Amino acid sequence: MGSEELLLESGKSSELSAVLHTISESEANGEPKFSPNVCRELGKIVVCRTYATPIMELCHLIVCAHDLSPQKNRYEFLFWDSGAAHSSNFRHYCHSTLQNDNSDRLTIDTNGLQIQYNDGGFAIQFSRMPVLSALMEFLLTALGYCDIDDIFQTMLNGALNRKSVSEAANALSRLVYAYLREHLPTAQSQRKFRKILAFCEDDVDAIDDSMILNFWQEASIDEDKGVDFKTFDSVLSTFIRAIQAVESARSLMALNYAGTIGSEREAGEIDPDILSETLDSVSETISPLMQLGSPQLIVSNS
Repeated sequence: MGSEELLLESGKSSELSAVLHTISESEANGEPKFSPNVCRELGKIVVCRTYATPIMELCHLIVCAHDLSPQKNRYEFLFWDSGAAHSSNFRHYCHSTLQNDNSDRLTIDTNGLQIQYNDGGFAIQFSRMPVLSALMEFLLTALGYCDIDDIFQTMLNGALNRKSVSEAANALSRLVYAYLREHLPTAQSQRKFRKILAFCEDDVDAIDDSMILNFWQEASIDEDKGVDFKTFDSVLSTFIRAIQAVESARSLMALNYAGTIGSEREAGEIDPDILSETLDSVSETISPLMQLGSPQLIVSNS
């Protein structure tokens, strides 16, 4: 896992991490509902705050789901009755339900659905539906059913067209923005970290004093208004925070893959005697900060 992925991982709150983990663990008909690739794509959409376009797509898919629904004024069946979120399952569901549908808005082909409004059209591919379904699951889990249903019902029961779908998407995006504000670093902080990671080629272990100085000399004259690197202190503190965040994420990853204590080496267990020796050596090590504060290292100016 690269430094950027680790940095994004470390920036999530425990609640947001739990929401995404819950989605990755969800099942449909006894199998995982979302593939690992879909879960990773959802994570990037959320953590990198690139949700505006996917939410727009999802709102158009909700219109399709409404027109395909066996119950009037509902849209949930596309997501609940199609099984695991695979493009083939969505294709089968849409083909089977559209045959019994009288909607004059929808048409279907081998690639997906096309929706025609009085002010333009929109197309959604079957290959895109698994990610949009995962995004729907995220909205339900993070924001709650009532808030998003109010927005969808307002859209579906009004003058349904591209403009009203866009308004619904904007309303949903505002809710997601408000939610993520409490569970992710600010967008400005993320831009700063990404700029630093690009400079060190996604390897914080390569950062040294000369790299920090070179970065400041370049960034301080950059006219990027979204990122402030005018002072050396701001550059240094951002580098330190980036390194600490990556190291913290590595520690968390290590905890997730912690070994088992035992005597069976073939099973990957850690010998308790070796562990005891390691802990003893760690306890004897004096912290560098403590060493710096010791009287022997205090230099007198007299």
